[in-house]
Amino acid sequence: MCRINKLIKNLPITLAIIMTSILAAAEQGALIQKSEKFIEHFNQRDYKSVHKMFSDEMKQALPLSQLEEVLSQFSREYGVITEKEFVRYESSYGIFKAEFLKNKSSKEYLTLKVSLNAKSEINGLFFAPWVDHPVLLRNKSKLILPFEDEWFVFWGGDTKEENYHVESNAQKGAFDFLIKDQEGKSFRNEGKINEDYYAFG
Repeated sequence: MCRINKLIKNLPITLAIIMTSILAAAEQGALIQKSEKFIEHFNQRDYKSVHKMFSDEMKQALPLSQLEEVLSQFSREYGVITEKEFVRYESSYGIFKAEFLKNKSSKEYLTLKVSLNAKSEINGLFFAPWVDHPVLLRNKSKLILPFEDEWFVFWGGDTKEENYHVESNAQKGAFDFLIKDQEGKSFRNEGKINEDYYAFG
């Protein structure tokens, strides 16, 4: 019975996490769909259709004539986009690794950053050199959490909505844990000193 009460108490938090995950998946799906459309238009040199995908603010900041000039120059220099891979979120942008092919012997990778507004219009578009981040090799040390029993995960997960740490390479595996009392507070008294926090020490 006590376990059921705990589950019921945590239901709003659980539902919030589930809804956040659903929204994050929908946001990622929209980003992938828009990036695919952008690549299709870019490869066909249909820059008018690219411009139609922009938000009003983007259209004002980058009129069609300027967009055509920039993208056609980019196309001449790098060729067409043959592959792309969603990598992560960074601030409001979805980051993609894009493979460009100018000719059979000239392949190059660039970072494609795409940001969407609430209407799924492109309100940010950016190319940059691709930088490979080294993958840390796993060690064979057995690790355990520095506590037992049930704790509350305040920030944790693989998306920026669940865990703001994912936007930092040095912190993307970090989780923030709290101990909460029956009232849902993580501290006693006024929480003004470290010793007031249940997790301290």
